[in-house]
Amino acid sequence: MKKKIFNPRRIAITILTLFFLVALFQKWIAPYSEKDFSFDTLLSPSFKHFLGTDEMGYDIFTHLIYGLRNSIFISLATGVLSLGIAFFFSVGASYYGGILEKVLFQIISFLLIVPEIIFIMFISVHIEPSILGTIFIITLFSWVKGYKIIKLKIDELLKKEKIRYTILLKGNLIDLLRKIFPDLKPVLLTVFMLQCNKAIMYETSLSFLGIGIPSIKTWGRMIKKALESEELFSSNLYMWYLFPVILLIFLYLFCLSILGMEGEGEE
Repeated sequence: MKKKIFNPRRIAITILTLFFLVALFQKWIAPYSEKDFSFDTLLSPSFKHFLGTDEMGYDIFTHLIYGLRNSIFISLATGVLSLGIAFFFSVGASYYGGILEKVLFQIISFLLIVPEIIFIMFISVHIEPSILGTIFIITLFSWVKGYKIIKLKIDELLKKEKIRYTILLKGNLIDLLRKIFPDLKPVLLTVFMLQCNKAIMYETSLSFLGIGIPSIKTWGRMIKKALESEELFSSNLYMWYLFPVILLIFLYLFCLSILGMEGEGEE
């Protein structure tokens, strides 16, 4: 069997691995301190400043790296927590059913009436901005669709003869999870990628609207700051001030989408 020359999954994993390594070792990779604004303003890209400087005298490349770290942390933390909540409730609702399933149905029906971003924006303006607060808010209102996807798959698996036999024979939740996990794993991967994807988009949207974390560098804050520059489009400033951060967001979301689709394909 011939190996694929162009493997989207492998390329996506490679790019995401590079992102994570940069986020992990950003203190050694960033050429300057994120608080250093001692440089001349609006310098063009050079060997000293790879992406030039902004209107305050900060090195843009340095802020891009620090923004990468914070944005990826928000994305991964939200993805893990949202998946955990969705998985916990979907297993409970499918296995125990009854009142628990009815209560969850009512909660989810309410949360689906209004788009997630509306809830997230409303709560965000009433709490003190912080990374943990942002993660908590996005997680609180974004696990619902993950729950519906996972529960649908679990309900489908519970109809299989071998699964029903396991329940009748042992009736143990742990044994049931061991039996269904191999078939459930691709769905969990897809939901995780979906939640990470949504977290980046929501954080960027909040920052762009001025509801994000003003004191913390994220990709969303960089976009907002760039668009507030009066000289952004009067010269080629947007090429190194705005375009790189948009490109990284697109690349990150695209890689997550590739892995999410690959997860669905493994079912």
